[in-house]
Amino acid sequence: MAEDATLLEGRKTKLELSKDATLCGTPKQQRNFIWVAFYALAITCGLVLRRASILEREATLDAAMDPSAWEIKVLNCANLRCHLSVKTSVAFPKAASFVVSYWPLDAAEYAVYSREHEVSSAATEVELYRLRPHTQYVARVRLKAEGFDKIVVVAEQTFESNAVGCNKFDNGPMVRIEGDPSFELLLFPYMDGETDSFRGLVAVDRAGYAVWYFNRTISAPGAHVEAFSQFTSMRDTAHFCVNDQNTVSVFVADAAGSVGATLLPEHVSNRTKNGTALESWTFMGHECRATRGGQIVTTGFALADVGSQKLEVEDESIHYLAEEFFLLWDPFVEDEPVTELVWVSDYVSLEDAVKALDGEGDNEKVIMEIVDVDDAVAATGSYLMYFHVSSVSLAPDEDLYVVTLRNLHTVIAINRTSLELVWQFSSVLERNDFSFASPSDRFWDPHDAVLDTVNGTQRLCLMDEGYFRDACEEQSESVDYYCYSRGVCYVLDAASGSASKAYDYSFPNNGVLSSLHLEAMDVFNKNGGDVVPVPDTRHMLTAFTSVYKTQFASNSYAFETDADGGETKAIIKLPHIEDWTSASGGTSGLYRVLPITSVNGEGAHAPEAWLSHTS
Repeated sequence: MAEDATLLEGRKTKLELSKDATLCGTPKQQRNFIWVAFYALAITCGLVLRRASILEREATLDAAMDPSAWEIKVLNCANLRCHLSVKTSVAFPKAASFVVSYWPLDAAEYAVYSREHEVSSAATEVELYRLRPHTQYVARVRLKAEGFDKIVVVAEQTFESNAVGCNKFDNGPMVRIEGDPSFELLLFPYMDGETDSFRGLVAVDRAGYAVWYFNRTISAPGAHVEAFSQFTSMRDTAHFCVNDQNTVSVFVADAAGSVGATLLPEHVSNRTKNGTALESWTFMGHECRATRGGQIVTTGFALADVGSQKLEVEDESIHYLAEEFFLLWDPFVEDEPVTELVWVSDYVSLEDAVKALDGEGDNEKVIMEIVDVDDAVAATGSYLMYFHVSSVSLAPDEDLYVVTLRNLHTVIAINRTSLELVWQFSSVLERNDFSFASPSDRFWDPHDAVLDTVNGTQRLCLMDEGYFRDACEEQSESVDYYCYSRGVCYVLDAASGSASKAYDYSFPNNGVLSSLHLEAMDVFNKNGGDVVPVPDTRHMLTAFTSVYKTQFASNSYAFETDADGGETKAIIKLPHIEDWTSASGGTSGLYRVLPITSVNGEGAHAPEAWLSHTS
């Protein structure tokens, strides 16, 4: 019985255990439960640890965003740019970057933003461009970091920009501006006629203050800068192409003023035209235009001996013919940097010009430019220049060369790939692919013909000097009265073969030129000038750069207008250059004026991300 009782007790225990097993699961299920419980505990602990880590990083980020952890120091200021050092004492847990905003102490509306810089453990050097001379500035470091939902000003410093040492720069605005301009900066050549200590390029802001310059006189006294352009190299650094007529050179300079690669006539003088060697190669000052890829288009000519042909033009014997060309130069390539050289006479011949000259009516307005060769040229005698290429530009998609032939009152377009003539637009030549709606729509002595897209429409814009306009005669005693110039744009319709005028601007009687008396009162530009869109706006800029009439002779002029030239938005009076008054045949003596948005990466309009949620 005792054994049975023991056995029964054992069975009872097993039964109880079996009963418990049905309630709590099998041993295998129990093991699974333990693992699930352990995993849940691990997740809970992980979340707690992660939250603690997030709190720790947020605390670190908060500390890093604290202004007490930052230092801004002015290292030096020279040549209207300053170098700052920006440093933090806290390591960032995540990616972070900053910009420096800065403005004249009494003119916050002219705030500028530097390039964006990544935060690093070392001090970051920041270059500030677009500074007015001898001016007090405020600079602020604006910081943003991944995981932080606001922009924080972490450092502030005041500093003073340097003086230039030239009265025109240091004594207030260099350019007088009337109205409400929308351009950011204007870039133009300038020469200080008082001291001759400055010859180069200047950029002014919307209030007319000089904020950047390149002084060619430092390396080449006596420089004569005409054509120029700005472009961004593959290194994302702004460069400037400059054509110095005095040294007969084309070169690039960076925004800091350092001169880089230089193109000289001897770099191309081994070229031939149809197998014939030419002499006295030279560059003209009329072009120095950059492509989007950083290549440079410039122009020049070489002399071809006419030999026994006995070329007679306007009862004069011609010894040489100026064979004009344009070329493509890559300043960042050492071997064979001139990638293309195009002869203009392959498209318009001397016979075409002579035929127009011998015609009737307006054809006598063709200019046969006969030049006596001076001692600086190897040849002797005289040469004929019948094109006088005043500009070469590129179409918006850069598939065309657009070439301006001043002496023939003609613009031609050449396909960049095939080098075939695409179209010819002329006021006097027999071939004209686009008829004018009215004789008064024709252009004379054109400069800077540019194809551009304005408000969705492609237009050909140019400076119409008007030297051969009706009633404007060089030898007339009333030359000051019956000549005027205008900026003009045409929409060229290849299908209909027509040119419709889409922009027409002269000053001050724009749009009301109903009599010679009114024409007599408008600006007459003898040389240069341009008509270009103002970047990031729907406006145009028309510049008269070598003004002839006495009543306008104290300045060169640029006008910001609406898209069709009907409304003047701003009048820009550029400085008068005394030494060019007689030398250029006109006064003031610039060549072009370009509206640009930045000197070297800085901008007046920061991205929206840098402006919102600021504390």
